[in-house]
Parts: sequence; structure tokens; C-alpha cells
Amino acid sequence: HKFAKGTMVMAAGNREEDNAIVVPLSSALNNRFAGHYYLNPDAKLWLEWAESQGFPAEFLAFVAFKREKALYNNDGSDAFPTPRSMAKAAVIIKGIEDRTMISRLMSGCVGVGLATEYITYLDVYSKVDLKDIFQNGNIPADLRNEKPDFLYALVYAGVSYLVSLGTVKVNGKVAENTVALLSQMSKLPELQTLFLKLIVKYNKLLDSIRVASGFDKIAGK
Repeated sequence: HKFAKGTMVMAAGNREEDNAIVVPLSSALNNRFAGHYYLNPDAKLWLEWAESQGFPAEFLAFVAFKREKALYNNDGSDAFPTPRSMAKAAVIIKGIEDRTMISRLMSGCVGVGLATEYITYLDVYSKVDLKDIFQNGNIPADLRNEKPDFLYALVYAGVSYLVSLGTVKVNGKVAENTVALLSQMSKLPELQTLFLKLIVKYNKLLDSIRVASGFDKIAGK
């Protein structure tokens, strides 16, 4: 068959070590491909996509904390984490509050091990006192002393809380406290940038925070 000009033929498959019942290609066929490339899960890219899907904030925070370890671990079990199975788990557990049920449903998608880690992470996530931070202005004194699991919970829970308040309730006080929190993140630039990137997606909410003194300086930097 003669292909149209500019046609590129590609093939995709799994590695032999992935236990996916693959058949090894012959060296002759392998050598006829122009190139061989191995694709690995990328937590940053997965999170960018997942944020647009409306997955629970606590679920996104967990993946942001665990990174690629939450997106692939084929240990030979029927259920194990992949970018696909994690997305399924996020959809299935959305809106469920009973942790026993969350554990059972998530275990069926990604395995018992990761599901257990997620349930443990929910305890960390629930310790973030959002009202005290954004309403009362009690910002943690030194975020560098906090553990990474808490920091990612703080970012995703914080943005989720501001979104839930809406632009009407994100008034001067809340906006000022948000900027104060961002200022405290100055020595953790990766976290500060993540918070801003999540906020930028909500234009009206961003406009409400932008009026607070010091925001433009932080955003510009």
C-alpha cells in the first residue's frame, strides 16, 4: 500500500516487564523503526489535566505530594495505579465522605496499598484550618518547618476554599490574608507558583485578590 506523502507510521505497546502479555519484537523489525521512545507518567502534566476535570481537591493534593509514585506502580496485582486508573478512582470516590467506602472503592481501582496511603493523607488534609487562615489571618509562622504532605494540602485546600467562597465573599480581609499566605510562601517558590497557577484559572476570583496590597509584587516576581 502506498501511503500519502508526509504519512508517519507509529506503533505503541507495553514493556515486557509490565506484565501486559506482550510479544517481543524481532531485532530485525526493531531495527526498521526510525526510533524507540519510552513514555513515563508525568505528575505535573497529569495534574494540569486533572484540574480541568473537577477532581476532588484532596485527591489532587495527594498526587501533587506523591508525584509519579501515585501514578504508576505495576506490582502484579489486578488493581494498581496508572494515570488511567487514578483518574477512574477520582471519579468514583468524588462526593463520598465515608472513608471506609472510599477505601474500598479506591482499592478496586488502584490497589489496597495506595488507597490506604490516601486515607491516611485525608487526615493531614483535614487538619488545614482554612477559616482560621483566610478569615482570621492566622498564617503559619514558618512554612519551611511544615512537612510536604501538609504544604500540598494547604495549597489545594486553600484554593478550593477560596473558589467555594466565591468572588462576593472574597472581600478585602480574605484577599489580604491570601496575600499574607502567599508572602509566607516566598521561601518556597515552587509552592507559591503552584498556588498562583491554580488561582489564575479563576479570573473573577483573581480580580478580587489582585486589589490586595502586595499581590502585584508577588505575582510579578
